[in-house]
Amino acid sequence: MLPDPYSFDTGALLVALREHDGAVPVLGGQASARTIDGGAALFHGERVLEEGAIGLVFEGVPVRPCVSQGAAPVGPELTITAAEGA
Repeated sequence: MLPDPYSFDTGALLVALREHDGAVPVLGGQASARTIDGGAALFHGERVLEEGAIGLVFEGVPVRPCVSQGAAPVGPELTITAAEGA
């Protein structure tokens, strides 16, 4: 899932997915490219959308997530030492 953080309520989507089927794994980031007019640059086939989100569903395919920092880090480096809940 790649949402435009200014026009898409990602929190509401995650709540709906949890309520529908709590076993849906979600992997995503945030769209950060901007168009000349200041909107997001979300690519859907031949179209470039300036708001909303783009997502894919993989069924029956093992997915191994990998995270890559695409911008300069903000703030100090932090290490997670504990967590609670799912």
